[in-house]
This record gives sequence, C-alpha cells and structure tokens, in this order.
Amino acid sequence: MLCLVSLHGLQHCHGQCSNVTQLSLALDTLLATYDRERAPATPLVVDAVLEVRHASVDDRTSSVRMLADLRMFWQDERVKWNDSEWGCDNALVAAELLWLPDVALLNAAASGYTGDASMRARLNSSGAVEWVLRLDASAPLDMLLERWPTDEQTVTFMFCSKVHTLDELDLALKPLPLTAVYQTGAWELLSVARSSAVWQDAVGVRRRVLTWQLLLRRRAAGAAHASAAVLCAAALMLLTAGLLPPKERTVIAIAAALTAAFSLVTWTLRLPPSSSCPLVLRAAAAVCTCAAIACVGAAIVQRVSVRTAPPPRWLCTLLSKVSTLCRLTSHQESESVAGGGGAGSGAWRAAALLLDRTLLVVLFLVLLVVLACALAILI
Repeated sequence: MLCLVSLHGLQHCHGQCSNVTQLSLALDTLLATYDRERAPATPLVVDAVLEVRHASVDDRTSSVRMLADLRMFWQDERVKWNDSEWGCDNALVAAELLWLPDVALLNAAASGYTGDASMRARLNSSGAVEWVLRLDASAPLDMLLERWPTDEQTVTFMFCSKVHTLDELDLALKPLPLTAVYQTGAWELLSVARSSAVWQDAVGVRRRVLTWQLLLRRRAAGAAHASAAVLCAAALMLLTAGLLPPKERTVIAIAAALTAAFSLVTWTLRLPPSSSCPLVLRAAAAVCTCAAIACVGAAIVQRVSVRTAPPPRWLCTLLSKVSTLCRLTSHQESESVAGGGGAGSGAWRAAALLLDRTLLVVLFLVLLVVLACALAILI
C-alpha cells in the first residue's frame, strides 16, 4: 500500500522539498518494513495538548458539548531520515500507516464522543511524530445555578490509555498554546485548566490520566438586568407600602407580589428541571412572602387597633416597658396603660402600633437582602 503525501503539507515544510516524487518513493521504502502494531519504545512518553475550538452548555440535557483537537507528540526512531539527502525535514503521511497511541476520552457520553482518526500525521526527520485527534464530545454536567442568569459552569474531560499501562505508555501535559476559540450563543469559554494524575484500578493496573477542566460563563446580560430591575421594582413597591398607613398598604403590597410572582413563573420555565434553585428565584419568593405578610399584618393591625375590651395585664406590662424606648401612645394613654387600667382602646392602639412597627422592621430587613441579591446579579 502506497503512502500518500500531502502536497499542501509539503509546501509548508521547514525545509522545502525539492522533489516530491523522490520523497514519496523514499517514504514508501522507509515504511515498507514498519510494524504499526508495535509501539516505538517501552516505556513511551506521549505529550498531549487539548486545543478547544468551541464549547457550549445544553440546559435541557445538563451537558457540555466540546469541539477540540487533541494533539499528541512522541518519538519514533523507526521513521528517522537524513533531511539533507531527502531534501525535506518533515512530511505528512496517512496516520493509518503508523503506530498511534490509544488515548481515549473516559467521561464522555457514549453517543456524544467521536474521534476522527483519519487525520494525517506529521513526521519529522528526527523521528518526532505529531498526530491530531479531532473531538466532538459531550459530557454530563452537574449544573450549579446559584448565580443564574450570570452563572458559571465547570466541566471536566479526562483522557487515558485504555490498553497500555503506565509502564508501557506515559502521558505528559504539553504547554497550552494560545488558540482562538469560536464563541457564539449564550456561553463563553473563560479558561481551561489542566492536571495529571495516576489512576489505579481494582486489579492494581496503573495508568496516567490527563484532565482538562473547562470554565464557561453564561452570556445573559439582558436577562441579568431584567431580573435585577424586577427585584428592585418589587422591593421599592413594598417599601412604599410600608410607608403608608395599614389601611392603604394592601393594594401596593398585592401589586408587588404579582410582579414578583409573574417573574418567578417566567424564570422557572427557563430553567432545567434538575437544576438547583438560583438566588434570583429565592429573592422573588421572598418578595412574594413579604407582600403576603404585609397584607396580613395590615389586617391584623387594623383589627387590634379597634378592640375595646380590657387588655390583659401582660400586654400592659409589655407596652409599659417598650414605651421607655419609643413612644407608642399619647401622654394620657401612656399613664392609663402604665396603671393597668383597662380603658382598653388606648392600650390596643398602642399594641397595634407596636405590632405594625415590628412588621415594618422585619419587612425592611428582608427588602435590604432582596436589593443586595439584585446587586449581586449585576456584578
């Protein structure tokens, strides 16, 4: 079987090939006795580098799809030649004619991993071999949506030799070159971290595992600003309701609850079913809860303020102690309450005012947390 040499590759040789026909015949002679079933040496060190061309997250399936090139480099003394005699110091040959390392992706989904083994290998006169394995891989992702819609997701791709042990084939990380990454859609690739470890199976076989960890960020600036605007609007409506008397508070509180509830339903429909609960959803739920508490509290305050029955003694004692810190009633009502005299309407109005102020303090603290969440979404 003749070894086909790429004319395009020959044009890019460091040493210009003067005679393509002569080089092709020389390669045929060189590879005539080449045994591609046998490894070049034992142990053999294979340097590897992963060049990511594109990566994106599928929210519906909670997986990451990656398009990348796994470049591998090793030394094979059987393909050395004299570049001064051949007139060329490197050439492209069909990879199927050479021994190739059986490096495979371990944690990719079975239906989402494809390796293109038809790529040509580049030979150097010094015996150096370079081969590129094109990958279209899909790996499962444990989605963390705490900071949705500006969340960041991390996925790991692990490579290892499934046949050769560490004593036969050792993998090494090659420095990652600066490559252009195709960015489109709702995700962008922030960084690629790499690591190496030795894995030992149940029977004691040791193999080298190379790991590349991709960090991706969701590009949803519009959704982030919209989420923050909704939370701020609902919080401001609740704050306005808190400044109004209890009789006029209910309508604005209901409007704030409807705003948060509508956004809550809209955001929930856009999230995968198995995802964790984002911060923005918890903040919207807090707004709905606060609005409900504000409405119920306003009704209770009005109900308490119109009572005329004699108040219990413990309530009079509580109002007397609180009155030393803040003024709840007029001077005459305070003396009546302190004396325990029932004239109950003044005591009940003081109790209603204390209850209202307590609810407003709790409401104010919750609104501060909601506004902080809205700020965290934008940062």
